[in-house]
Amino acid sequence: MSIFALSSQADHVGKAKQTFEMVGTSLFMILKCRIAGIFLLLLALPLAYESVRRKIQNRAIFVHYNSFDTFDHKMLTFWMQCKSLGSKLVVGVSGNAQSIEFLNASSVSCVDEVLLETPAKVDVKFLEKHDISYYVCPAGKTKGAAETILLAKQCLALGDDNVASAVESKGVHKK
Repeated sequence: MSIFALSSQADHVGKAKQTFEMVGTSLFMILKCRIAGIFLLLLALPLAYESVRRKIQNRAIFVHYNSFDTFDHKMLTFWMQCKSLGSKLVVGVSGNAQSIEFLNASSVSCVDEVLLETPAKVDVKFLEKHDISYYVCPAGKTKGAAETILLAKQCLALGDDNVASAVESKGVHKK
């Protein structure tokens, strides 16, 4: 299942809110039922608050940028797609503040933070240390994610179809 599908599924609070709003608005339009309509619309207010609160999540997304990666339109598009998965995009580079990777990543508007001297393989401890929610990679290129990230289901593969899917550990299917 894709992360887009997970985030777009309607929950019961949202459905109840929508029902109260639709019925309340309909009753409000009928002169004799206006009080009942206002009552239902007032009942929808706390549900609307809860629905919005559930949708607002600070989610930091991490991507690797290494010296062997080509800094081109394809990479920039990938980074923009990664940014759309969360509220913050963090790019990890293996170099220091004078490296071309750091300068390139720092110059891109969708990049919120650049981490220097990032290890070639990041693990769950690294994500926790930097308050990162997901490691995102192109589909089929999970070499930068340690097994702990795969087991924790914190690795997302972004395919050519722009769908992000959780990458599972190959060890999960063994019996």
